[in-house]
Amino acid sequence: MSESPWLQLHPASVAVNLLPRTWRFIRSAWPFLVAMLYGGRDGMVSLVDMALLTVFFASAVGGTIVHWATLRYRMANGLLEIKSGLLNRQLRTIDPARVQNVEMTQSMFHRMAGLVEVRIETASGAEAEGLLSALTREEAAALVDALRAGQKVSALEQEEEIVIAHGLRELLLFGVTDARWGAAVVVFGLFLEGMPFSGPDQLLGLSSHGFEMALLIPAILVGTWLMSTVTAVVRYYGFRLIRGPHGWIAEHGLFTRRRVEIRVGKLQTVTVLQPWLRRKLGFASLEFVTAASQGPNTRLSQAMIPVVPDERLDEVLRILAPGGEGWADLQLQPPDPKALVRGLVAAGVRSALIAGAATFWLWPWGLLAWLWVPTSLWIARLDHRNQGWSVDDHRLVTRKGFLDRRTEWMPRGKVQSSVAAQGPLLARYGLGLLRVRAAGSAVTLPPLAWKTCVEIGARLSKARRPLHPLPAAAEGEANGTTPLLPTGP
Repeated sequence: MSESPWLQLHPASVAVNLLPRTWRFIRSAWPFLVAMLYGGRDGMVSLVDMALLTVFFASAVGGTIVHWATLRYRMANGLLEIKSGLLNRQLRTIDPARVQNVEMTQSMFHRMAGLVEVRIETASGAEAEGLLSALTREEAAALVDALRAGQKVSALEQEEEIVIAHGLRELLLFGVTDARWGAAVVVFGLFLEGMPFSGPDQLLGLSSHGFEMALLIPAILVGTWLMSTVTAVVRYYGFRLIRGPHGWIAEHGLFTRRRVEIRVGKLQTVTVLQPWLRRKLGFASLEFVTAASQGPNTRLSQAMIPVVPDERLDEVLRILAPGGEGWADLQLQPPDPKALVRGLVAAGVRSALIAGAATFWLWPWGLLAWLWVPTSLWIARLDHRNQGWSVDDHRLVTRKGFLDRRTEWMPRGKVQSSVAAQGPLLARYGLGLLRVRAAGSAVTLPPLAWKTCVEIGARLSKARRPLHPLPAAAEGEANGTTPLLPTGP
């Protein structure tokens, strides 16, 4: 029997990969470039700096050329083989049955050249097992079809259909409710870092402008909120969730277009994100995690649905995670009442430290920050009241947060291990935290009595049976199981 021929990347992959690498190089090395141009260094030092930058850039160029010249791939005997390397050669063999998800990405450079980057994710390491950086659309489609060959189509899966499609309105709703305030803290910290504190007089001079500094904080927050909104719209522009014959597909992106295909039965956890404002507006966001690699070039969340109206949560969860319906009727058990003390102590200490720092830097306007202490205690109490958990024969569910609510669901058959732990404060009140791990993800239950943590951990460690995909005959039974996820404020 003749062997399948080896295929290689498109020749344009050199330029397609080199352009973004050059941009990243300039972005990371710009301080050195500015120093060479305006730093007033003597000729010899500038030549040394230029030589170092040239070496680094040449290595990037050389690596890109070697990557194109040596990488080959093929499907042989039902397996994907990828070989690469000049001096240190590698041959990777990937079984399509072990593939967690396939992502096809088109950056601006890929789109101009008519090429596609194919990323094949497994659960075997800290990076993508299969990364083919530049294929034509036809080659990428042929490879994906070859990886699907031999898969059986579940009775729960139908022909390809669009389940959800987002327009500009939905993306704006998602963006305005997805502000990342941590970025504002970073911006404010960089501002303070750049201030010329060469002595006590300068520090006192800054504190005398407390009113202006107090106005700067909301300005930074508003700027961060607007930037977060624009980023969300650009990233998820043209979002479509497609139900296909081999799983489901999420497509999105304005400048960089991504197409992530995840097979039914590969999901490890589902997270329902319901911040306070989204609950008031009547929608949630869903994140899905597989057991794919989670190195620096991959995202923990393999796919997200930005906007799912509350009335469609059951429908969407049933399609993506069979057995996951029952959102509106879920009955969660509360955390241990003594866990409230832990939450109040933690919130009080954090808010007092923040208020103390604000008072020091923004005197006397910083005294207003002490109003945050009772507010944080009130939020901690609401957070405790809204926590919950549930464990049954099919799934594990845990919910946390009042302002930023997260409900995490893990199929029982995906549980790999559980760890019960307690620190000094938890031990003082006889409490513990149970962290349950699946391949590539983990969920943590709210604080419970230590004995309860141990008992649940032992129960979860018993022999598991897979939940996905459900047999057609069991689909009706699954609809009558303990409901999956909570709703409402």
